[in-house]
Amino acid sequence: DVYGFYGYMFADLGEHEFAEEVPKPKQKEEGGEPDTKKAKKEEIEMVTVKRSVTFSRLHSALEIDWSSQAALRKLKRTPNAYFIMQVLLDFISNNNRYPDSTQKEADIKLLIEQKTKTLEKLKLSPSVVSDDFASFCFAELSPVCAIVGGVIGQEIIKAVSLKDQPHNNFFFYNGVEGSGLVDNISSP
Repeated sequence: DVYGFYGYMFADLGEHEFAEEVPKPKQKEEGGEPDTKKAKKEEIEMVTVKRSVTFSRLHSALEIDWSSQAALRKLKRTPNAYFIMQVLLDFISNNNRYPDSTQKEADIKLLIEQKTKTLEKLKLSPSVVSDDFASFCFAELSPVCAIVGGVIGQEIIKAVSLKDQPHNNFFFYNGVEGSGLVDNISSP
């Protein structure tokens, strides 16, 4: 979903099997040419290996107890777009609508209030997300939709073709920072 400068994708493929190409382990050879000369001559042979991964459920990704020690260690590595997503989902749930650019000033105040409530519910300090985020949550911006949609398309192709491992489980795009991050967020 996309909200202004922010977008995210969540993938839950359950138990997913896929094939991945990995370099074939080299056979040890006695004597002969130096390793550097051999490396130039030989091409790396690839072997297809079947793998399996278990995806976490959305419920477990959204219901993390951030007061636990394990979660607090992950807090600094968790993208702030995850918490912005939580605030926006709560805003939509409470107001039955997306943030509306026709009432931007009122919705900015509502978003900041919602941020405080959501982060309090998650047992986190309101300073985890700056109040500035509220100004960038309006409309569905085409460039952000294109980036998030492109990643979704890429992941669908991986999942359907069973080739390469799909993202497990979130992709966050933060257009304010110009960053796209993949993160596996789930409760233990």
